Amino acid sequence: MFVRISVAVVLLGAAVTAALLWSPVGAAVVGAVGGAAAATGGALWKRSQARLVDRLDKRIGTWFTTFDRRYRAHVMASLRFVDLKGLATVGFANPELDEVYVDVGLEPKAPHLVEGGVVTTSGESARRHVTDLLDLAEPTILAVIGPPGSGKTTLLRHAARQRRRRRPVPILLTLREQVEEIKKRVQLPAMVEAALARHLPDVPRGWAEQHLRAGRCLVLLDGLDEIARAEDRRAVADWVEHQIRQFPRNDVVLTSRPQGYLEAPVTGANVVRTLPFTAAQVRTFVLGWYRAVERSHADDPTVEQRATEAAEDLLGRLGGAPALVDLTTNPLLLTMIANVHRYRGALPGSRADLYREMCQVALWRRQDAKNLNYVLPGERRESLLRALAFEMMDDGVRLVDRPALLRTLSTGLRRFATSATAEDILADACSNGLLVEREHDLFAFAHLTFQEYLASAHIRDNDLVATLATRVDDPWWRETTVLYCATARADEIVGACLRSGSVAAMGLALECADPVADLDAELRDSVAAWFSGDVSMQPEIAGVLLDQHLRTAVAIGPGLAVCLTPVPENLQVMMGRHGDEYLDFAAAEEMCRKLRTLPRSSSRTLRLPTHAEMSRVETGPLAVWCDDGRLWHSGAHPHVVGEAALKAIVADDLEKLPSPNKYVAGRPHASQIEAGIDKISTSFELSPSIGREVAWRAMARRDFDRIPTYRAIHTVLCTEVQPLVDGPAEIATRSIRLLATALAGLSESAETTETMLTLAAFAALIELRGTGQVPTESLVLVVERPLRQTERVRGTPGR
Repeated sequence: MFVRISVAVVLLGAAVTAALLWSPVGAAVVGAVGGAAAATGGALWKRSQARLVDRLDKRIGTWFTTFDRRYRAHVMASLRFVDLKGLATVGFANPELDEVYVDVGLEPKAPHLVEGGVVTTSGESARRHVTDLLDLAEPTILAVIGPPGSGKTTLLRHAARQRRRRRPVPILLTLREQVEEIKKRVQLPAMVEAALARHLPDVPRGWAEQHLRAGRCLVLLDGLDEIARAEDRRAVADWVEHQIRQFPRNDVVLTSRPQGYLEAPVTGANVVRTLPFTAAQVRTFVLGWYRAVERSHADDPTVEQRATEAAEDLLGRLGGAPALVDLTTNPLLLTMIANVHRYRGALPGSRADLYREMCQVALWRRQDAKNLNYVLPGERRESLLRALAFEMMDDGVRLVDRPALLRTLSTGLRRFATSATAEDILADACSNGLLVEREHDLFAFAHLTFQEYLASAHIRDNDLVATLATRVDDPWWRETTVLYCATARADEIVGACLRSGSVAAMGLALECADPVADLDAELRDSVAAWFSGDVSMQPEIAGVLLDQHLRTAVAIGPGLAVCLTPVPENLQVMMGRHGDEYLDFAAAEEMCRKLRTLPRSSSRTLRLPTHAEMSRVETGPLAVWCDDGRLWHSGAHPHVVGEAALKAIVADDLEKLPSPNKYVAGRPHASQIEAGIDKISTSFELSPSIGREVAWRAMARRDFDRIPTYRAIHTVLCTEVQPLVDGPAEIATRSIRLLATALAGLSESAETTETMLTLAAFAALIELRGTGQVPTESLVLVVERPLRQTERVRGTPGR
């Protein structure tokens, strides 16, 4: 329990004793006791004193313990929900933190090497989590450094809610709210108790200091970077170091963005950076988010199904929008994506709205929600960055040096009556993660998507659509043009695409002629007519469809990307493959070769992926041919039918098979089928290249004439089932499966039993593939091409 405060308790005991004896008789007794104690009563006094101290310790311990329970309840209640302050799109209820929390990865990193952009690269070392770094025998001092939205504050809030810690008393302070107290040299215990007094009555005096001195606290200090003045940040860092020295037995975790920590590091802290979400973490978060949202809306048996369907819809749409996939690695941006998808409509159609919200949240909405004042309003700062983004797009660059960047910002600042300087705007944009310093004095937007969106907004606001209309063949401007058409009339752009008629331009026209686009009806009809042109246009049309498909590719390395979805069926048919033709490895290689011959808008090489490449991307259930002729598959192997699956399907067959029809005579008894099911003891890996006719012939070749029962069932198969093999697949597969299972039950030959069960499993595989429950073999492309994101630098000569 609690450590005794020996001196304080003894003094308190003496005071209480004096109060009890405050009378003439008491005074005489005290005098007598005092005299006698020296001679004969010392031992008795010591025993009485010890009993009194024990009673007082118990009373104080009870007092503190009661408040501990109230404090724990306060922490759990105040940190119960996800913090969505500053987001433009929120729902009718906040999800609870514990329902959606995904433990952010951490890795040791020197502070000057931590990236500041909202979109960062993955770590090279093994991921660790804050739970791995706390609760050790020796106290831990951690500085968690990461860009905006990377999960730093959420990590602290979740850590504060965890029970069963070695140091079980969480103390969470937002540093920007304590700056004035820190500058007045207020110590941590007094600061904690003053903060608690605003929420909880009757805070026991000395409660915080008691726990801190006993080493029972997890001290969580959030947002060093949110302190505006550099000298104040350094004062706070000094104060933190002093508190660590005063109370050295506690765990301490401090969070900051990289630049804020570099200006005010904490001596002795182990620095770790937050890592971006992996594909698996993105999936976990999205599923958890939708479960929480749907539960808050209604509590009924369909909640799980609705949540899973909505989550899979979002994940599938993200698969078709690689730019969005990059953004999902940031927890805040992923939260915004989920909110926009849930409450504003389908993505990626609404991604222009999404990017606008992301830029506003990064630049000013979160600051406003935290009451962080700035000399220039957020909308004005955004307009300055829009002009910068347009100039960088116009120059065809991703990097800009400091002098050129400051010139652009200074030119824009002249339009506003403000004391803010270009350096102020640059520092703010870097602090908020929209701009990053890639190298010394070389800056870029954190992701090309932000540069493209801000440029499209600048074009719309300044009526510069002619800039886009003259560049419909240039892939550099494609995304900017699409984003522009999502928020403005698309007539001029689509007209320019039709006049060009190139593969690149018509692909752009197809995307800009989205059903919800603001577009003249005749122009929309003209685009549709082009794609339904005569056969002589097929290579060009196929080239556009291929170009559209390759835009789903996600980068996995320099100049290397993997498509997240298989090559569409209509494109394969256009290239000469029959829709129902089985795609084996040779056919996949041939299709890949044909696709390489199509007209294309940029230099690229198409090939089949490797197993390692497929493992680096998040896909739905797929079975993909790889370059070594083997199948890569997500989940179970697509050619395997297991024992449990086959038993369940056969049981379902028995329920669905109608009695009053012409199959009654040949229908085996349920007992025979159950005997066959009982013999199933393994999984069956089957060749999908066997068609239904081949499966039938494999069964017909067996000699069933020796046993009358076999012959009777075989007769039914020959006379009743064979004509249906090319008919309704459901009836054919069900009949074969039931009869084959019955034969397996009757057989005393292990070979015959295995043959029959394999045939039943194959019939099940046909049905599972036909209903989409098992993925069919597909063609996924790897794209090797020059990087789209050029690194040419705009700025001073000689760069």
